[in-house]
Formats: sequence, structure tokens, C-alpha cells
Amino acid sequence: MGVEKSKRRVLMINQHFYPHGGPGAHRMAKMATYLPESDWEPVVACVDATPGNSFAFYDPGLEGKDTCEMIRVPLVMPPKRSLWGFVYRVLMYVFPQLLPGGPYLKMKKAAEARIRKGDIDVILASSPVHFSLIIADYLSRKYGVPWVADMRDLPGECSDGRNIFTELRWLMRMQMATCRSASALITVSEPLGDELRSWHPKKPVQIIYNGFDEDNYSDDTEPDKDHFHMVFCGSVAGGTSPVLLFDALDDILESDSSMLDNFSLSFYGSNKKLLSALLRDRSCSRLVKLKRRVSFEESIVAQMNAQALLFLAYPHAQGIMSSKLFEYLGAGRPVLSVPGDGGVTDIVLRETGGGVAGRTADEIKSILSKWISEWRDCGTLKYNGKTEVVSRYTRKHQAGRLGELLDRVHGACGR
Repeated sequence: MGVEKSKRRVLMINQHFYPHGGPGAHRMAKMATYLPESDWEPVVACVDATPGNSFAFYDPGLEGKDTCEMIRVPLVMPPKRSLWGFVYRVLMYVFPQLLPGGPYLKMKKAAEARIRKGDIDVILASSPVHFSLIIADYLSRKYGVPWVADMRDLPGECSDGRNIFTELRWLMRMQMATCRSASALITVSEPLGDELRSWHPKKPVQIIYNGFDEDNYSDDTEPDKDHFHMVFCGSVAGGTSPVLLFDALDDILESDSSMLDNFSLSFYGSNKKLLSALLRDRSCSRLVKLKRRVSFEESIVAQMNAQALLFLAYPHAQGIMSSKLFEYLGAGRPVLSVPGDGGVTDIVLRETGGGVAGRTADEIKSILSKWISEWRDCGTLKYNGKTEVVSRYTRKHQAGRLGELLDRVHGACGR
């Protein structure tokens, strides 16, 4: 019999954690759930997500999901309609690396108090919020605890041109300087990994995908056989657009409108004003439903009830791996990527068999026509996902890879 390894503790410093409902919160919460299987005990320091705080992205369905020791610091935002509220939000936008200042100071104090207990072996700090990296850098230098930087997003990877500080890559230079003390770095795709290696050529860089959690999905949920429903969950972010899909739907309505008699496309949680403008004077507008943002659990149910899922890729940015892509893989429904990115997301869909990219309106029209014909003939749409390949992208598998990295960092420092 082998000797059982004793568990080590990792202090995870990140702005968002459950019941925050954003992708960064899901990433860290699932890592905290599965890291104990790699003999790592998480201690999480985060901002407290509370009802009524728009900045907190509160999801009541994620309450009570804590699986480890938690350190929560309050986030108090000034009223939006007050002068200070306006100034504060402008400063947050212009100086994203410095604000929100309140949680930074409180989290630094709380994390340092926890470090002083002497039982933390490694620190893991998650960006893109810069203050988590600053805190980890400070604690590592002062207390000699090695740290790992989780660079989920890199500054400037998909700038919309409005933030001049991102455009000048000031934030990038700050993060490069902060991460010099890190023992290793993490990001979510190979192109972003290559970028990090160019910043820090002497440091190990590990790819840890966002992934999906198999436990979130029910095998009992089946799509509506009488209706071809396509679903998109999330925001239509800068650089992504459903316009090519709308063009394809308009073309189908013009050539054979009966094909779309039982077709609908629902957007959950997207900017209604933006989508309404894109749909103005379009024939396909009657097929599109703009729905409110729903809880994480409700979004999973919506995906499982759909015949197919819409993914909006970043065609002009390399390496962006939205967590939604992996969430879709977990749902086990065919994915249509518009227009594809010619890179990492296309590769994942091709290798897993989870979906296809439609790069032009004609390609999308052909894909939809084929899918709808299959659905009409068979009553369902076949999913060609390869179980063995898809399983590589589970949260559990990714947490195991993170555990291996923490082992190496811990061992290299002789702790």
C-alpha cells in the first residue's frame, strides 16, 4: 500500500465566487470543489456577492454552494444616481487595475491575516481583476509563499477601443511586472499561453481550460420534438455578432419560408437594445425571442431543451475561449459557431464533434437546412460529440491538472 499524501492548502484570491454568477466565479468555484481530490484544500478569499448589488452579478441559485473555508469581503458601491456613484464608475472603467479600491484593501488585510496562521502552501490569484495579483505578489514576497497567476483573460486581447489605457497596453505592462514573482502562470488557451510565454519566457505556463461540470446536467431532459429551438445564452460581447445568422435566416425565409415554420431562436441575457437594432426591418425578427437573463441552473435547462445551440466566436481575436463553449459541450446539443474563429474554438468543436462553424451566410444557411431536414425526418437532431474527447474538458479533469501544477510549484519551493 502506498502512503497517503497529506493535504496541502492553497489560498485562492479572486474577486468573484458563488453566489456570483459570472464565468470567473464558476471557474474558481469548481476548482475549489475538485481540488481536494488532488490533496489540495482550498481557502477562498473573494468579494461577497449580495442581492441588489448590480456589480455583484448575484445568482440566488448559487447560494449555499460553498465547499471550503471562505473569506468574504464586502463590496459597497455608491448609488448610481449620486455624483460619487457616477465618478466611481468612471474611475473603475478608466483605471480597472486599481478599482474597486475598497475590496482590495479589505481583501489584502483578510488574506494577510489568514497567511499568518502558517498553513498556506501556495497562493493562486485569478485575474483579470488586477488587485488579486497585487495581493498575491505582496504576500508571496513578504511571507515566502509561492504563488500562481491565473490569467483567465489578458489585457488587450479583445479591446473595443474605448479604454485608452488598455489600448496603450498599460495594464499589460503592470501585470507583467506584478507576475515576475509568480512561480507559474495559467491561462485558458494555447495562443494566450504563447503570449504569456513571450512576457515571461523563463516561467512555466500551463493551459487550464474553463470546462464544464457533468453534475450540472440531467440525462432526463430532452429537446422539444415538435419545435426546432436554437438557444444562445450570455452576452453579445464586443467583437462577436449574430448578423451572419440573421442574414442566413432571411435568405431561408425568402427562398422557402415553410422550412422555418416551427423554428425559433432565443437569446438569454443578451443586450436587448443591441439585438433589436440588429433585427430592425429583418424578416427573421419574428423568429427571434429576446429573453431576460436567467440563473445558471435555468440557462442549463434552456440549453438541454434546445435542438441546437448558437455560439458567437471572436473572428478577429486569437485565443479567446469563452466558458460558454464548454458549457455547451456539457449540454450535448449540436453547436453552430458563427462565424468561427479559425483557431482554438473551431479546433475544440472539430476534435470533440460537438459542432460546426458557419463562416458565411451561405454556409450557415446550408447547415441549418440540413439540421432542420434531419429533425423533420427523425424527430430529433443527432449529436456527434465524442464522449472520450469531450470528457477532457470537464471541470474535474481541469482541476486535476491544476492540482498537478500546484504539486510542482510546492515541490520546487521545498515547502
